[in-house]
Amino acid sequence: SNGTINRLTTLEYTVDKVEVYDSIKDFNEENFNESGLGVLKHYSAIDQEKNLIPYKRNIYKLGDGKDSIDELVDTQSVNVKFVYLTTTVTNIGRYATEEIYMHPSLQVLKSEDNGWNYSSDSEILEHTIMSSEVAYLEPHGIGKSFYNIGSIQPGETKQINLGYFVDEDKLGSIFLDAFHYSGVGEIEDLNAENRWWIDIRQ
Repeated sequence: SNGTINRLTTLEYTVDKVEVYDSIKDFNEENFNESGLGVLKHYSAIDQEKNLIPYKRNIYKLGDGKDSIDELVDTQSVNVKFVYLTTTVTNIGRYATEEIYMHPSLQVLKSEDNGWNYSSDSEILEHTIMSSEVAYLEPHGIGKSFYNIGSIQPGETKQINLGYFVDEDKLGSIFLDAFHYSGVGEIEDLNAENRWWIDIRQ
């Protein structure tokens, strides 16, 4: 929820505010990564005035690749929202951090068996504008270092604004997977203590 504080060794991370917009016209286009805007244009989900408009989300039943192919089972008209987060990161340690790459992923989760799980169905594929990637970041780096927000000095607090494009019917089940780095070959446990699921459901 808003104001949730999470600590990772020497970093304190707070989601101060979550806002939902129908348009991106008031946001600086330089702060969007190219792939996020590209997906909107590909699905015709944005108009000339930069208002977000409904697009067609195709739902496929996956084939096995041998005897059956993917089969279109439904086409839905879906509204797109821009979910805008105001967050702060504070270095509560004694040393400056290394350069931080800020790319918390957005996940759609469902509650089951006293825990959280990814809501995707292994037999169904949705062609959607949604991705787990940050679409808007301020401040940000250049080019391949887009997600680089630099180093944070001891005692320093940085405000970081993040944005994601979300299907309207998923707003009630979105969570931020903040600062998740797992080693190679580790099994993902969505309920492990080192996972920070920040609830940003709207």
